[in-house]
Amino acid sequence: MSLDIFGSDNIPKNVISKEYVDSKFITLTNNLKSKLDKSVTDDLDMKGHRITGLIDPIENSDVTTKHYVDSTKFNFNDNLNLNNHIILNVSNPINDTDVVNKRYVDDVIKNLVTLSPIGLIPNLTGNTNDEGFIVTSSSELSNEYAAYKAFSLSRNNQWRVAEDVRSNFWIQIECINPVKVYKFSIRNISGSLFVKWKIQGSNNSDEWIDLPFNINILPRNITSHFTIDHKLSSKYIFYRIFVEEAVGKNLGLCYWQLYTVNPILIA
Repeated sequence: MSLDIFGSDNIPKNVISKEYVDSKFITLTNNLKSKLDKSVTDDLDMKGHRITGLIDPIENSDVTTKHYVDSTKFNFNDNLNLNNHIILNVSNPINDTDVVNKRYVDDVIKNLVTLSPIGLIPNLTGNTNDEGFIVTSSSELSNEYAAYKAFSLSRNNQWRVAEDVRSNFWIQIECINPVKVYKFSIRNISGSLFVKWKIQGSNNSDEWIDLPFNINILPRNITSHFTIDHKLSSKYIFYRIFVEEAVGKNLGLCYWQLYTVNPILIA
């Protein structure tokens, strides 16, 4: 038996059942789901609005997809059209703020050097000696004027060529290891004038390379200093002064010294 607590005339007109509420939620859920599940391949009504810039952006602020970024990657081995623009200063920077690559940095480190202010060749006491340097020449006037005396600290010591030799004579130093030279000092003996001469380098004493420096007539009995463009030269184990033309009698040298380029070692 049921009990009507309101009475037939007191039932609220807006009272609804749980079944009614549930059915409305189900309908709402289905409608929302059908909207959310709509495929982007179908027509999407955005009431006059549109999504732009996902594949082919125009403005700098346009949004792009990963696919767009990946598709614009290029291979440096292929031709690259930059519309008349070029990429500068990647390998050869000009300004301090220019960007460089790892190869440039590595090459700079490899080329870090110091220019030694101290002469390479010590005071020699013989053409062959305990220091490891070997001195030879095209000729010697006598043992008193042996070739090694051009590397003696005594100003009175001299190397002189054979009597009546005026051209195509030379003096050579063999170093302990191949070295690169950036400067050399030289002084010929009193009464000796080198008119046409050069300094050369070699690694086998047969093939000689002329080293780049400003060649001048070598004055008599005055120490002269000459700079070599070491960026254009290489390491050599043999160095020689080759005189093509000279004026005087019993020509030769009383001083010769080499100054080397030394690499900076980075741990």
